[in-house]
Amino acid sequence: MGGHSAGGAAESGGTAATGGASGTGGAGGSAGVGASVGTGGGGELSSGGAGAGGATSGTGGGDAGGSSGSSGGAVTGGGAGPGDAGVGCGDKVQDGDETDVDCGGACAPCLAGQGCHANADCSLSGPGCEAILGGCVCDRLALVCVPSHCADHRHDGDETDVDCGGSCSGCGPGSLCRTDSDCGGGAAGCGDQCYCDTATSTCVYNDCYDNKTDALETDFDCGGPLCHPCELGLKCLVDADCLSAACDVVTHACIADQCADGRIDGGESDVDCGGPVCRSCAIGEKCHTSLDCASGHVCNASKVCQ
Repeated sequence: MGGHSAGGAAESGGTAATGGASGTGGAGGSAGVGASVGTGGGGELSSGGAGAGGATSGTGGGDAGGSSGSSGGAVTGGGAGPGDAGVGCGDKVQDGDETDVDCGGACAPCLAGQGCHANADCSLSGPGCEAILGGCVCDRLALVCVPSHCADHRHDGDETDVDCGGSCSGCGPGSLCRTDSDCGGGAAGCGDQCYCDTATSTCVYNDCYDNKTDALETDFDCGGPLCHPCELGLKCLVDADCLSAACDVVTHACIADQCADGRIDGGESDVDCGGPVCRSCAIGEKCHTSLDCASGHVCNASKVCQ
């Protein structure tokens, strides 16, 4: 009777397992449960391992094995995704799209001296990036944030050429300009001052070559004490402003004949008379000698023709 009861337990164990081998005792039933777990939850146990099912006792072993299989499957399919950790803007290393440690790209803008790829990577305020100056910008060559657009090796802001003109320092000869103020003294090749050539919109080293009337000139790039004398018809103030040495006192234009400019010049003894070139002076006009006076008249002691 005792052996028959053990055999019945074995059959019960065999029934629990689909196609399981019959056992000879309680231990056989336990093995059957192990087989049942292997068949019923084999897909999950293949990842999680079958050990837990095999070690389960005969009583309630099937449920325990299934539970173990489910646990194994969960382990196999789990794990953190590639984006779970993320890239931090405060991790004290340069990573992600940062242009320097924890700044630039998607992080906060960088300060002066920190790396950058574009102006957007640089701060508009903060130490070294004063808002009143327009904030920091990215130096095109060094790829670091600099305090001013006047030092970023780019033609930007209100500059007329790269890092000069506008609110920046004056440009040198050959650089683009809009007005004389864009061309500065102190720039290489300028001396005290350069000037903006209105024809070419470039800085020239001398106002006598900037295609406009400025400084002490009397007309475009001529006249005055510094530039070359003016051609006929151009404006003048004195004879020295004209190539012909004749500045008309009425029209203030250079003319060809000193003897018709309305002033005493050349070898004249009075206005447009006397001397070796102009007409003879009439009675009452000044003279140096009687040769300055019209025929039949003399130059008296008062140096007047009579």
